[in-house]
Amino acid sequence: MTASVWTRLDNGLSVLFFPGTVAHEYAHALAFEARGYTVEMTLFDLFADRRGSYVRPDRPVDPTTWILMALAPWILLTPLAVALAWVTTQVPFPVWLLTAYLTVALLAQAAPSDTDLSPPPHATPESAVGRRGLQAARWLFDWGHSFVVVPVVIFWMLRAQGVL
Repeated sequence: MTASVWTRLDNGLSVLFFPGTVAHEYAHALAFEARGYTVEMTLFDLFADRRGSYVRPDRPVDPTTWILMALAPWILLTPLAVALAWVTTQVPFPVWLLTAYLTVALLAQAAPSDTDLSPPPHATPESAVGRRGLQAARWLFDWGHSFVVVPVVIFWMLRAQGVL
């Protein structure tokens, strides 16, 4: 059974921050391709049975690749968003709105999603210890990224532009 990586669109955030959603899926695809997989990527498959964007590798995924794939959006998008936040602090007002939106969109989608940190479909019951580790990683990323990284970067951008 091959794994699929889904970004659900029914919560509204994926649609609102669609540039980040696209970058999130591309980060997964790059991680898979770096490990020698061929991937099928569908972005915003709104008319299928399951709405969302996904990356599907051509064969079952080994645990190392799964971890790399799960962390790829965070590893790639967070530094990109921070660099874009710096650009945001340097540009005038009209351009600032666009770069600030793109920065927040990237940051909003940089943390691994629930499906990214779920155990692979072929995981066996004896790998339950790994599942607890994945749950802890999910909690760390959800809370740490959402309530530390994102607000700090947004505050930094607003402060540099003189809004705060």
